[in-house]
Amino acid sequence: MEIPQSHRLRLGRFLDSRKTHLLILFLVLLDLVIVVTELTISLYDLHDHLHHTLALKVLSNISLGILSLFLFELVLHIYAFGLGYFCNWVHAMDATVIVVSFALEVALRGAAREIASLLIILRFWRIVRVADAVAVSVEWRVQAEIHEQERHSRVLTERLLATEDQCRSLEGQLRQEMERSDRLEQELQRLYDQSNQLA
Repeated sequence: MEIPQSHRLRLGRFLDSRKTHLLILFLVLLDLVIVVTELTISLYDLHDHLHHTLALKVLSNISLGILSLFLFELVLHIYAFGLGYFCNWVHAMDATVIVVSFALEVALRGAAREIASLLIILRFWRIVRVADAVAVSVEWRVQAEIHEQERHSRVLTERLLATEDQCRSLEGQLRQEMERSDRLEQELQRLYDQSNQLA
């Protein structure tokens, strides 16, 4: 069954919206904070205490949840834009970072997972990517506003030209009326002079 284009188009607009990009940016930053916190707890051997071990598990699950959301976002992008979405190297790199981070988060536990957490650098890529997407979104909005202002300017220019044409037409009519008035005045003066001569 073929998916209606309007659904994909709406989903694509939603995924490329400024609000969505800001939400993703927030989640990326939250994920980075969680990963750094996990690394800090691991580096200082704080996981010997029960509540630190529990904190590590909670942070790990939250991070996995955020990565799951990113993976879901990736699936939505594929649905909305098709596989051609990955022709852009930025999108391909972003997808790679998401899939690798998710796979490592699920597959690795313990010390191996802590070493894999050093892949935090890859997650910084998401910040760059999302910031770029927000910038592009703002640029699109500015371009749309510029186009709207240009359209409005064209409409006003057309109205001004139409008004100038109307003014020229009215000036021509006024000249004709003044000439007619002058002729009537001359005719009236001639008739007045004739009546004075007859009297």
